[in-house]
Amino acid sequence: MLLKQKIIFVVQLLSYLALIPMFMYSNFNEWMITIAIYCLLFGIGISLSYHRNITHKMLNIKFEKFFAVVGCLCFQGGPLGWALLHRTHHAYTDTEKDPHSPIHGFIHSWFFPSLWIPTKKDMRRVVDLARNEYLVWLEKDKIYFSIHIFTVVILYFLDPYSLIYAYLVPICFTWMAVGATNIFGHGLGYKNIPVKNLSTNVPILGTILLGEGFHNNHHCEPKNYNFSKKWYEIDPIYWICKLVKV
Repeated sequence: MLLKQKIIFVVQLLSYLALIPMFMYSNFNEWMITIAIYCLLFGIGISLSYHRNITHKMLNIKFEKFFAVVGCLCFQGGPLGWALLHRTHHAYTDTEKDPHSPIHGFIHSWFFPSLWIPTKKDMRRVVDLARNEYLVWLEKDKIYFSIHIFTVVILYFLDPYSLIYAYLVPICFTWMAVGATNIFGHGLGYKNIPVKNLSTNVPILGTILLGEGFHNNHHCEPKNYNFSKKWYEIDPIYWICKLVKV
């Protein structure tokens, strides 16, 4: 297991602990900042950049390099590592080889995807992305962690407590969003299209997760950047995709 994975896992746990002072001491404005940053990190960084643009290559977008940096700020690993994990999930959905299927149990699927160790065969799934020099550069430990160190230093000098409401808790919310997708998006809800895996759509959760909760739709059409199929399935990142699509 790489040191990078261990650090990511530890920060993930610390982000959950940050919820304690957040609930005890944060005011309304701080909560609004937290929610806004979560929407930026998960919506733009994970859903738009890491997931739709980099992993599935659903569309080419403006500001591609900047959005990839936003993805790094979620502390879920670099773009190549995240894409490798997700592509393996699609290759082995809801089987023993799926890195984060709920068939492995709630705790495993929610907390432990970051500790997944790929095989040499798995690594071949991101050969195409490894040709992108910028993504390879972002994946380097010294670059990846420098992004976070720079962010932490800036926030500390602005307001030490902002490390809770503007950094750790938003990171925690992005991990919660991924965990909810992994678990509830594979069993709770309904299917628009019958598939052999457990993927489902959860309308309320789908909107909170900025479209990612319409998981059955996504698994049926993994190259379609619109995750909604019906009028009540709201995918706000699809609208942003249309704005930034090249």
